[in-house]
Amino acid sequence: MRPAKPFWILAVSLLPAVALAAGRPDKTKLPSLPHPCQQTQDYVAGEVVVKYRSEFSASDKARFNAQVQASAVDKASAQAAFHRHFRTQVKKRTRLKDWELLELPAGQPVAEAVAAMSDNALIEVAEPNGRVYAAALSTTYTPLGSSFNDTYYQTGFAQWWINRTRGDAAKAANYYFNVQQVVVALLDTGVDANHAEFNGRLLTGYNFVANNTNTDDDNIWFGTRQIFGHGTHAAGTIAAIANNSSGVAGTAYDDRVKILPVKVLDLNASGTFVDIGDGITWAADNGADVISMSFTTSTDSAFIQTAVNYANGLGKVMVAAAGNENVNLASAPRYPACYASVMSVGATDAEDYVTYYSNYCNPYNADRLDCVAPGGALEEYSPGWYEDNGVTSTANTGFWSAVDGTSFSCPQVSALAAMIKLAWPSMTAAQIRTRILTNCDSVDSGNPTAIGSGRINLLRALSIFPTPTITPTRTATPTITPTPTITPTRTRTPTRTRTPTITPTLTITPTSTVTPTRTLTFTITPTSTTTPIVLQAEESVVYPQPAREVARFMYRFSGPGSVRIVVFNAVGETVASVEAQPQAQRGNAVTDLDIRSLAPGVYYVMLKVEDAAGKRLLKNKFVVVR
Repeated sequence: MRPAKPFWILAVSLLPAVALAAGRPDKTKLPSLPHPCQQTQDYVAGEVVVKYRSEFSASDKARFNAQVQASAVDKASAQAAFHRHFRTQVKKRTRLKDWELLELPAGQPVAEAVAAMSDNALIEVAEPNGRVYAAALSTTYTPLGSSFNDTYYQTGFAQWWINRTRGDAAKAANYYFNVQQVVVALLDTGVDANHAEFNGRLLTGYNFVANNTNTDDDNIWFGTRQIFGHGTHAAGTIAAIANNSSGVAGTAYDDRVKILPVKVLDLNASGTFVDIGDGITWAADNGADVISMSFTTSTDSAFIQTAVNYANGLGKVMVAAAGNENVNLASAPRYPACYASVMSVGATDAEDYVTYYSNYCNPYNADRLDCVAPGGALEEYSPGWYEDNGVTSTANTGFWSAVDGTSFSCPQVSALAAMIKLAWPSMTAAQIRTRILTNCDSVDSGNPTAIGSGRINLLRALSIFPTPTITPTRTATPTITPTPTITPTRTRTPTRTRTPTITPTLTITPTSTVTPTRTLTFTITPTSTTTPIVLQAEESVVYPQPAREVARFMYRFSGPGSVRIVVFNAVGETVASVEAQPQAQRGNAVTDLDIRSLAPGVYYVMLKVEDAAGKRLLKNKFVVVR
């Protein structure tokens, strides 16, 4: 642990929702805010990204030789001739087939080289190695402290965002998850690996900025202001450890969600097309289930789109920040957010209004803006529009601070996608996307086209569980050894006696009759093959979680017996009960309980089994919502 630094956060009075709505500026008429990602034609000097033709036909070869005055006989010799003609060198062979980053001769303008190469018969795509920028808005970071029991959630105003998305209610619901690990690749400036909030949550990633495995975060700079770890802030909104007596809780509160840090942004919070594309491809190839991207560019890069298409083909869920320039994505798209297979995320504030900086889409288009999530607003924009406390999250060097921007809305959606994957491992990326978007809340009625499908809701997206599968504990089948059959000793039959006629008559004493041996009769009672009811902690579930009208209890079942289910409230009072003699359903038993009379809250349930083997108890809990 690093030395503790005291920090503070000021509570801000918020106007009632009605008052804000009445004086709220028209989203479509607000001026754009200055931000690095507004820059156009922003690329690395002296570098061009090219894609060689996958198929180099005879006609292509003939046209190429005429263009560069060469005599190439195949694709390899054509590439050599290409570099001689344009005086280029391969600076990097990317992870995508046929794509390379080229270094131009000193002083050659990038635009001129791109134009010439695009017309060449060997080249399918040529583009500048453009830059992308982190989608963090605020440059103000208020130190918040270092020793808490998830205090920022308890204060209410510091971690309001996890309450708005019903993440706290989802945690209380104790959902039933099915897999051991889901991986979120965080493409950003890196993550502070020494932060206590990430113990056991980080995997070994890769640094594409320095081409090594050191993914530690940078203290980035916007102008003269220092920001303590853009990637670390984003990582905390995904996976900061909950209930660890320190700081904040992440949206993905279950410790089976892991972060795979992929460093693609430098200490200026910017990155290149090649590093971004390679980062996406590497993450897709190295175990990522979800890819989270909190950066934007106004340039549609063929290289990045190819990488996105590659990851989509592998079934990865991709999420990106919509950007912070207050522009209409319908006419001014931002990438990678506006690629069709990527979920685009805007930002809302503590009053559930779309923030003044968030990019939006009017009219609504699913390929431009999918949904919104809390991004916060640390700065007052206009009279009647008050700032909130931003998104309090983990900061570099082991502490916490308040941030805002779609950069921190995006990872909340990534975290929700990971939690859904925990619950339904077989869901495809498209199904996860649909589940998120069909369970959003409608907010900000004044700007219905600015919210996409709405603000995410963890409680709704994770509820209505499918019937879980219970894997039974193997029960040994007893071997029955039959009692042997005893064959009685054979009864001896006496020989027939002939009575002769004798003169004179003689008195004959007959031979004694032999009494047969006693016949023993044996009754064999077969051993019963009925197994008593089995109840183990891993063999019982309560669903759906949360429940509304009926709570269903499923447990392993075999043999005759009865079950009594008793439900208690938080103070130990019995509030419901049911008795049943369940019928087995392929080894499982199901008992339903009507809970319409129960108030919302957390309840504890005891299953009591009584059969020939005696009495056994199993405890569980469930949540009721209305």
